[in-house]
Amino acid sequence: MNIGIIGGGASGMMAAITAARRGHKVTIIEHNARVGKKILSTGNGRCNYTNVDMSLKHFHGGDKAFIDSVLRAFDQKKTVEFFNELGVFPKEKNGCIYPYSEQASAVLDCLRNEIIKLEIDVYVECHPEKITTTNDIEAYKYIKSSKGKYTEFSYPEVFRVDTNKGIFYFDKIIIACGSKANEKTGSDGSGYSIAKSLNHNIKKPLPALCALRCEEGFFKSIAGIRCSGTVKLLIDGEIKKEDTGEIQLTDYGISGIPVFQVSYLAARAINKGKSVNAIIDFMPDIDTIDELYDLITERIRNNPGKCMDELLVGLFHKNLCMLFNKISDISGKISCGEVKGNEINKLCKVIKNFKVKVVTTNSYDNAQVCSGGVRCDELKNTLESKIVKNLYFAGEIIDVNGDCGGYNLQFAWSSGYVAGCLK
Repeated sequence: MNIGIIGGGASGMMAAITAARRGHKVTIIEHNARVGKKILSTGNGRCNYTNVDMSLKHFHGGDKAFIDSVLRAFDQKKTVEFFNELGVFPKEKNGCIYPYSEQASAVLDCLRNEIIKLEIDVYVECHPEKITTTNDIEAYKYIKSSKGKYTEFSYPEVFRVDTNKGIFYFDKIIIACGSKANEKTGSDGSGYSIAKSLNHNIKKPLPALCALRCEEGFFKSIAGIRCSGTVKLLIDGEIKKEDTGEIQLTDYGISGIPVFQVSYLAARAINKGKSVNAIIDFMPDIDTIDELYDLITERIRNNPGKCMDELLVGLFHKNLCMLFNKISDISGKISCGEVKGNEINKLCKVIKNFKVKVVTTNSYDNAQVCSGGVRCDELKNTLESKIVKNLYFAGEIIDVNGDCGGYNLQFAWSSGYVAGCLK
């Protein structure tokens, strides 16, 4: 069969390799100048391509049973084996799997080499303008390929793909165009329009794995600070999700992996007009406010002559110490010995329950992925459309988004493999 892959990212390349290994003639249509551009930016250029922990709690969006079916078909062990066979030796760090060289280019180069080996046709800077189905078989019964061979189509109805580089015809098509996130890598959201033109419904795409912008004006005074902490996301006053790790404070709000992990929920809630707040625990290694109170009072006993702005230096960045005092209505210039117990208790509450109002997320350009996309209930477990026969979807265009840690790439490999197993 003649298979067309729309999109040459992670899922598209996996789908192409899988289909070609099954004897199909495969063509990748990619609108970037090269395939796999987005892979180079994953894992800060090191490509965290999967994770040893593939529990469903790390995946969000569509139906969990649907996600589980896709992941089980090509799990993290098969991913490691697949890339090992291509020459990518794995290295594990805290459950995250990287190429041993810790270079994303190694993953991409091995995929490209396999595409060349399998004689998969690749058209770059090729923009799909329209995809339709047609049964005018006599007009193109035999289509000459770039290899000088002719391909006979297997079905009375085939897909016609109009592009800036000509018209293509395929027995089956896999849409693997990605989302709207990080547009500089080529993810411009064009796949959503294609899916809509083929009668699919799209859950509104929103930024995910991104920073949160907050209302408070004090962030400029603490911009650039990195610290450990726990971020709890409150939606209409209810804690919906939390994560612990390194937090990055910016001039507009909060960033870092713990923030990224909760951002998809923040985006959805803000889009629905709900109230969104984040509570930061800047001392997650101490369980209770009472324990923190004891720690601070001990520091005061040991250094009663220190001014309050200096008391917590060694625990936190100096600018954070000053902000904590300001919010607690404690003068940073007075000596520690002058501070009353109720003031210390207020300070402890500020440190352990630092509440900020989230007004929006960063834009699509500054998001690693999107939540939303082609609805999972419109797809079979084979990733074939329930609406259009012989149409398949793979990767980030589907309404599935994962946490940081290799989960989005794993879904790309898994869904690309499942879609590529078409018969």
